[in-house]
Amino acid sequence: IYARSHIKGRLPISGTNGIEFVPFSQIVMLVADGSWTKMYLWRETKPKVICHHLAWFESHFELDEHKKSFLRPHRAYIVNIDYIKEFVHDGHSGKIILENGLVAMVSEEKKKFVLQSIKEF
Repeated sequence: IYARSHIKGRLPISGTNGIEFVPFSQIVMLVADGSWTKMYLWRETKPKVICHHLAWFESHFELDEHKKSFLRPHRAYIVNIDYIKEFVHDGHSGKIILENGLVAMVSEEKKKFVLQSIKEF
């Protein structure tokens, strides 16, 4: 069912009433929460809570042309590069501040990769 979204540029999310097709461009950040993921969308006050691991989202991003817009700076976060407002050095690691005020941690192992990805974007 979820192998591909047949609606270009949208991610299929199963809900209680059916399947919602969320535009990739509206996804600001995904945060791991145990077996669940919190999906923060642009201009929405509360996250959607989805019963999938972050790896499930990564596999769907690979299917879409928006894959270059998403970055995994830490094992618990995926962020949309289009919404990055600021990168803050924090010793050996860092933080990404997003346009809507959300913060994503950057692991020490991914810091160099994140900085390179932001520069290339």
